[in-house]
Amino acid sequence: MSSTKERILATSLELFNRLGERNVTTNHIAESLGISPGNLYYHYRNKGDIVFSLFERYQATVEAFLQVPPDRPLTWQDKVGYFESILQSMWGTRFLHRDMAHLLNQDERLRNS
Repeated sequence: MSSTKERILATSLELFNRLGERNVTTNHIAESLGISPGNLYYHYRNKGDIVFSLFERYQATVEAFLQVPPDRPLTWQDKVGYFESILQSMWGTRFLHRDMAHLLNQDERLRNS
């Protein structure tokens, strides 16, 4: 992924978490990055595509945390580590949880994921 796309995702995540997804426009994101809206649209067609990309990352992270070691039973340390990791991931993408009802109503891709 290009560094501009990474910067767009990182900045969007910070703004969505701080201000709420509904309060952030693509113009806000572009302005925060110091790029033109056209440059942002070159990488992402709309804000929904940015949200969906962030959701896919969150989903992949959680799925990775939920992988049980195949060669041994889970220890209590494993369970604590998984729990802490999931909570950190949830906090890092808190806008998804806070704004979930709105996001699901806005994006069929999220509803079907």
